[in-house]
Amino acid sequence: MPNKNDPFESFVNKSRGAGSRINTLKMRFISFRNSVIISLIILIGYLFIVLLSKDKNSMACFRDIAGPLIELVVGFCLFYVAKLSIVQGKRVQTFWLIIGIALLCYGIGDVIWAIMELVLHQQLFPSFVSIFYFLFYSLFVLGIIYLPGEPLSKNKKIKMILDTSVIFITASFIFGIFFLPYINSSYGLNRMGMAYAVGDLVLFLALLRILFNNFKGFYRTPLLLLGMGITAQIVTDNIYSFQVIQGISVSGGFLNVGWLLAILFIYLAATFEVDLLMGNKKCMEFELWIYTLNFPPYLPLLTVLITYVLVILMNNNKISISGLYIEAAVGIIILLAVFRQGIILNENENLYAAAKKEIESRKKSEEALKLANIYNRSLIEVNLDPLVTIGLDGKITDVNSSTESVTGYSRHELIGTDFSSYFTEHDNAQEGYKKAFQNGSVRNYPLEIQNKNGKSIPVLYNATTYKDESGKIIGVFAAARDITELKKAEDKLKSSLNEKELLLKEVHHRVKNNMQIISSLLSLQSKYITNDLTIQVLKESEVRIKAMALVHESIYLSDNLSNIPFRSYIQRLVMDIITHYNAQWITPKFNIEDIIFNIETAIPCGLIVTELVTNSIKYAFLKDEGLISVEFTREMDKLKLTVSDNGRGLPEHLLHEKSNSLGLLLVEMLVKQLEGELKIYNRNGTTFTIIFKELEYLERV
Repeated sequence: MPNKNDPFESFVNKSRGAGSRINTLKMRFISFRNSVIISLIILIGYLFIVLLSKDKNSMACFRDIAGPLIELVVGFCLFYVAKLSIVQGKRVQTFWLIIGIALLCYGIGDVIWAIMELVLHQQLFPSFVSIFYFLFYSLFVLGIIYLPGEPLSKNKKIKMILDTSVIFITASFIFGIFFLPYINSSYGLNRMGMAYAVGDLVLFLALLRILFNNFKGFYRTPLLLLGMGITAQIVTDNIYSFQVIQGISVSGGFLNVGWLLAILFIYLAATFEVDLLMGNKKCMEFELWIYTLNFPPYLPLLTVLITYVLVILMNNNKISISGLYIEAAVGIIILLAVFRQGIILNENENLYAAAKKEIESRKKSEEALKLANIYNRSLIEVNLDPLVTIGLDGKITDVNSSTESVTGYSRHELIGTDFSSYFTEHDNAQEGYKKAFQNGSVRNYPLEIQNKNGKSIPVLYNATTYKDESGKIIGVFAAARDITELKKAEDKLKSSLNEKELLLKEVHHRVKNNMQIISSLLSLQSKYITNDLTIQVLKESEVRIKAMALVHESIYLSDNLSNIPFRSYIQRLVMDIITHYNAQWITPKFNIEDIIFNIETAIPCGLIVTELVTNSIKYAFLKDEGLISVEFTREMDKLKLTVSDNGRGLPEHLLHEKSNSLGLLLVEMLVKQLEGELKIYNRNGTTFTIIFKELEYLERV
């Protein structure tokens, strides 16, 4: 399966996307499939002509015409590939341009060769036509060198240089075996042949770079096809050079198949590159497979073996080569091979040490993990709460001993069963499980476990999800806290609170009744007194007692024993005062916000309103009509109480001689108790304004 994180596959995908733009160019001549067919037709046709043709001149003529034509066509194909390869980067495009120019030079050289051989009948070696062939070698090698290689570590770079050196020196040694004995014979012609052989050695270096390097941003299969073309060129050139040295070279014939193969491999490399750029699926799959292959690491050692075999053959066939040359070449090859093996052995030792260290580290990690598992398991087992792990399918995967004790089932019986089946309400249990998955956890979810004996146990269900190394949720870890004793304590506390609430209500009820009895006694006593002043005092006391009794009655009737609804309390209080003084001719007006008071504030406020309303009834009005207004509002963190009337106002002696008026003295005392401020306005009636804060609840000892 392709790896999305692999840089090469990302590059392949990028090029595949670019193919949508390239597909508009309908040049199927350079598709890889068609190019393979064309190449086979050309190769088989050429072999067929060589086999049937008996005239060497006709064969040379055919070769001199067909060869340049094929080379020039392939060269222009390479320019087209360069145009398309811009999607891979400027450097890759430049590479194909250089290879295309190199092949054009080769084709031009063959055209000049044909003219010299067929038309001018001039000597081919030495001649200026060789310049174009050497340009081909130089440009081809330059293109390979120009490709950007992937960065390598220091050790890998040294090993690559050693491998390349061993193979190259072996190739040079083989070259020396075949060509050194002929250096001094026919010097002018041999010199040119030797130059071609040296050019092939340079090409061989380029081939080694293709084999030993991974190139950044470049497909590997086209490079391998180019490498096969280079191989065919090198082999054919060396055979031809040997023929030239010995004076047995023939224009045309089977040897030309090698050069033709070299050109056709370059053509196939170009067409394969085009198919890759166009997103051809089969070519892409083949490229991915090629990319997984590595160059055989034992090839340098194989070349050492080849060198040894060649030395034996030289001795057996008595080939006259300088002993110093043989000793130097073989010595260098062996030295490099030994040095290479030393690096490999050192790498192996480092790898072994690293592997050993990793194994030891892994063993320590496994031991630590084992101890951690034992420790964690002991923590789980020592926990008195039932603990379970639940899989994605809702099945129990593990439990602790407390779960066995609470449910009455063994661990073996519990594992693999549906966790919700052990709760009285299965749907609620499933809902809690879903919440844990949705939110990542669930806290204090009330459920009831039903054990094996049918007994229900109230619990608080707490759960959290747990994940694997990739962060994927794989289950839920759940704990159930037995709250049986907590429920009992809660029920007991509720019962106690209810009892205390009933008792407190009864106290307020009895206080209210006692105050009403006192009020009734005062009312009854006033009927037997003839002194008007005494009767007035008793009536005022009776009103005050009723005001306090009304507070206790409000508490008794309220659901909240600590707070009193002030609006309803004041409205009822004022109406009771008006009724008490038979002052139905007075119209009360209320503007009271819906404010809740504690008893510490309600009683002083009630007494203040009682005194002020009583004073208005007694002193403010001359006629049997009037308006008394009571306003109560909240201003920021303070409260404002206003009692006013539209009467004649209070007598001046009451305002200036307040010490003689019990009612006003009482108002002042109550305002001080509230830690408030009293303001009196005696115009167009009388207005009393009191600003204060609600008193805090005082704890009783």
